[in-house]
Amino acid sequence: MSETGETPGREVRRALYAHINAATLFSLAYNVLLLVSPLYMLQVYDRVLASGSVETLILLTLLTIFLFGIYAAADAGRRRVFSLMGERLGRLFERRVFAGGLAAGGTVLETQAVNLGRVQALFGGGVIQPLFDAPFAPLFAVAVFLIHPVLGWLTVGGAVVLILLALAAERAAEPLVGDTARREAIAGGYLGGIARSDGVVRSLGMASGLEPRWRMLRAGAAEAALDAGRSAGRYGSTSRALRQMLQSLVLGTAAWLVLKQEVSAGAIIASSVLSGRVLGPIDGAIAGWRPFLKGREAWRALQPLLRRREPADAATPLPRPQGPLVAHALEVAPPGATAGLLKPMELMLDPGTVMLVVGPSGIGKSTLLATLAGAALPFAGRVALGGRDIHGWDATDRGRWFGYQPQTGDLLPGSVRENIERMRRGPDEAVFTAAGAVGVHEAILALPHGYDTLLGPGGAPLSIGGRQGVALARAVYGDPVLLIFDEPSANLDAAGAAALANVMRASAREGRILVIATHDGRLLAAATDVLELSARGSRRMSRDEYLRQTQPVTLAKAS
Repeated sequence: MSETGETPGREVRRALYAHINAATLFSLAYNVLLLVSPLYMLQVYDRVLASGSVETLILLTLLTIFLFGIYAAADAGRRRVFSLMGERLGRLFERRVFAGGLAAGGTVLETQAVNLGRVQALFGGGVIQPLFDAPFAPLFAVAVFLIHPVLGWLTVGGAVVLILLALAAERAAEPLVGDTARREAIAGGYLGGIARSDGVVRSLGMASGLEPRWRMLRAGAAEAALDAGRSAGRYGSTSRALRQMLQSLVLGTAAWLVLKQEVSAGAIIASSVLSGRVLGPIDGAIAGWRPFLKGREAWRALQPLLRRREPADAATPLPRPQGPLVAHALEVAPPGATAGLLKPMELMLDPGTVMLVVGPSGIGKSTLLATLAGAALPFAGRVALGGRDIHGWDATDRGRWFGYQPQTGDLLPGSVRENIERMRRGPDEAVFTAAGAVGVHEAILALPHGYDTLLGPGGAPLSIGGRQGVALARAVYGDPVLLIFDEPSANLDAAGAAALANVMRASAREGRILVIATHDGRLLAAATDVLELSARGSRRMSRDEYLRQTQPVTLAKAS
């Protein structure tokens, strides 16, 4: 929910109030000026041809051209307002979509960004235009009735038939569009999972086994899209054919009334044009029904994010915390889990503590570290640094004092420097110091553009060790109080591991707190404590106690 307590729908109406008024005024001018053409025809047939006055014809023609110029300006203005409405809608919700999608996971962020784009397309793509034209349809219907009641009732009857057809189109298309969106999401998620594991796929020759499954999912999505398109096309074609038929009936009926001398000859074309304007918005609504339904489904999917509180512009910066790191009755679990991975634990890490987290694979080491770093919410319990609950602490302010390197070591699109300084411009020396501390300064200088080398799509490729080194430099950048590393030496050579151990010792001397999940015995010498995780629970001990317990089996052999 927004800070004002409004629902997303009310927020949209309030934010777009001025735009809606402008679009309504432009639509009024647009639709009123559509009367120019039939009125011109009536005047030509009934006045000019009867009088034979060339001067009257020239005057009427010049006036018509002038009015059509205003019509063009009104149409352009309305389209511009529609585009601005879509842009305003994006600015209204994009921060909430980004923050909420990021909190829910990268895949959710990508999907919801697409949904926001679909909702915006309802405005910029002109899908909502019939909604602004429909209120003026009675104006044209009245004009047809003024020509002759028979023509008016024929037009109204045709409009009723088209409305019933539109309702039938909605009932038929809604489940098909929803099924298409669901199947497309499944196929897209499957392909995204393959892309994230492309190295394994290529290495193990798994493509031939994955491709049929993906093609099957795509075929299912394509079949659903074809069904939706077939339904929309059937109703759209029927609507267009019916509209043409009705206009022809109006034309023929007007001709019959002329033969009976009940209306003038100009009424033949004028009534056909006016009846077309009555039926046009309904026909347009049917034609745009499929994108409208997609936009409506996207709007519904966005509701959980849009109801979140708007991210604060700037939280009050808090002073540098002094420690300790305290976990009380802490249980951790991956998102969506119904039970914790580990038994509740109590931890207190004073400044200068370097604690290694060890245990079998899958026991929950990465989940524990992500929770301590604020990247994941605790299943139960509380984590505080210097008395501050880290999960209730503004992330932008908290991030200044945290250093976190997840196991994947993912880097963001941007330059090497931007990645190290966390996408916020900082002092040059701080960047060089961070890179030098983890031993990657020379390697970065060897890149095509040094620290300005771009990473990500279209950028320079980095080795796994290079990516991990830059991720470590990002973690130690600035003046962090808490450093959390997940398998930081997994892809480092001996020199890199030695540099990391030096970072650990130096950080401890400077009063920082370090929590490191590892199977690497090379890091044990720089540790002060070990937290051993098992199915029975967690056990904390000193490094020396752990060494006595594991002798003669070393940590390196256990890995």
